[in-house]
Amino acid sequence: MLAGADFECREAASGVDALALLESGEKFDLLLTDMLMPDLDGIALLERSREQYPDMPVVFVTAVHDIQVALQSLRNGAYDYLLKPFERQQLLATVCRALDHRRLKREDEPYEPIFPSRTTQIGPRSRQRPAAGASPMVAHPDPFRGKITPTAAHGGTRKRTPSW
Repeated sequence: MLAGADFECREAASGVDALALLESGEKFDLLLTDMLMPDLDGIALLERSREQYPDMPVVFVTAVHDIQVALQSLRNGAYDYLLKPFERQQLLATVCRALDHRRLKREDEPYEPIFPSRTTQIGPRSRQRPAAGASPMVAHPDPFRGKITPTAAHGGTRKRTPSW
């Protein structure tokens, strides 16, 4: 399915073979795995792969319809969990989202050292959540009136205050 969509793919017959393929030195962008495999199950493969390749997204494609197993895989760092049978477009969309997510994380890596220091400079008061039902507001000076007018923090437009 993925090879037909111009993805370069490698296959492994078991979890141990998949781990050996990952350790071969070849670079991989994504791990697509089943939950139930001989020798090494999907959760163990996820944990072992995350140790060596923490930024590589792992997507489970499995027939295991157990919510506890799905939650455990997501808590252990899986990017997504697709249940069989699935549509081709669903798989392609999940793989593309996972690869985009990885690309964006890599683009953000140079900025990571900056953000923790900025949030500590801002202080704890700015991280408080607004009261239920309250709309977060930011005050901006109105260049037309010289007054402070509220603007919705989510990108709303400035509201001009009538002067009459």
